[in-house]
Amino acid sequence: MKKVLKNLGIALIVFLLVLLVGILVWEYSSEWRAEKSGEYLAKSEEYVEQGSGQALWEIEKAYWMGMDYGDFRVFRTIKMMELNDVRVEGEIEYLIEKNLGNDDFYFLYADRLYKEGNFEEAEKYLLKVGDKISKKYQEKYYDYLTYFAGLNGDWQSARTYSIASDSDSEFSDNMNLGLLLLLDEMDNQDIVEYDVDIVDKVLELKKYNGDLYIIKIADILIDLDLSGWARVLLDGTNWEGEIDRDLYLIYGKSLVKDGNCREALEYFLEAEKIDSVNQEVHGSLMQAHKCLGEKEWEEWERLKV
Repeated sequence: MKKVLKNLGIALIVFLLVLLVGILVWEYSSEWRAEKSGEYLAKSEEYVEQGSGQALWEIEKAYWMGMDYGDFRVFRTIKMMELNDVRVEGEIEYLIEKNLGNDDFYFLYADRLYKEGNFEEAEKYLLKVGDKISKKYQEKYYDYLTYFAGLNGDWQSARTYSIASDSDSEFSDNMNLGLLLLLDEMDNQDIVEYDVDIVDKVLELKKYNGDLYIIKIADILIDLDLSGWARVLLDGTNWEGEIDRDLYLIYGKSLVKDGNCREALEYFLEAEKIDSVNQEVHGSLMQAHKCLGEKEWEEWERLKV
């Protein structure tokens, strides 16, 4: 019995010594491990640029080198979003539930929601982004701030964000032109690089005033893929006269642009009640027909009867 206890004692001492040595080695190698972890994370960035899932393996190796667990989960989720990894939804839910997200995570999640057409949620998470967002996301971040400020009818803030963006994307260019029109800061030199149809519409603006001037600006906004802005402009206008037909048509056109075909059709039908022989009304109804598709159009006609 004494021999057994002696052996157990020796084993315990050996275990404790090994544990102590392990702790000391782990502690004294912290600088080296941090360097290796950084190398693995840098390598993961290279793989993301190549669209390779190998990036996630590099992040795992960085974690084994002592990377903080929370940082690991956030960083891995960000890279999974950048790679459009099919497993990312569960990771996103985990970070939101545990409130572990950082600025980059919230931006990329807002970007994801925006692309899915979930604008309300996209704006909600975009507003969680602070001043620690990575430089590579900043231009698009300000583009989104510009867009949502416009959806809220805050054209001045939208202009401020637009200037901060300094982006040369088509999305940014379209918003810049839209803001120049909305804030009445238009100069002909600002439109020379745009599609000829948009240029023609901008140049024709000087022919209009009052209600029609607003409708023509809304029409240009729709052509610039800013149909949400167009509706905000129309909703916030105090109309001077009776131009219901044109107003219905432009609302409908904006909804077609957003793929909201059934609601667009309702607006076009209201325009038809006012002027059933108008060619523009007829063309709009055909546009709604095309937007809905043959099957849904036939279903709608059956319900109408």
